[in-house]
Amino acid sequence: LLTSPDRLLADAPELRLPASEAARFLSGLRRRVDAPDAERVRVYGPESRAFLGSAHITSGELIADRLLTPPEVQALLSA
Repeated sequence: LLTSPDRLLADAPELRLPASEAARFLSGLRRRVDAPDAERVRVYGPESRAFLGSAHITSGELIADRLLTPPEVQALLSA
């Protein structure tokens, strides 16, 4: 049994994005967020298990570090 990839980032704060922002984030675009700077955050889409990847926040900008592919996100939702 494989563990969910976000378990490796359990100590990082969680950031949840609405569907439109999640799609842009998954394409690698930087997003403006109302959140404090953070070296690492777990980024989720609107669905509870929709882990999208890891990122960091600098000056209100969410910058992707590692992204899951859309098929990988869909597999997490289907599990």
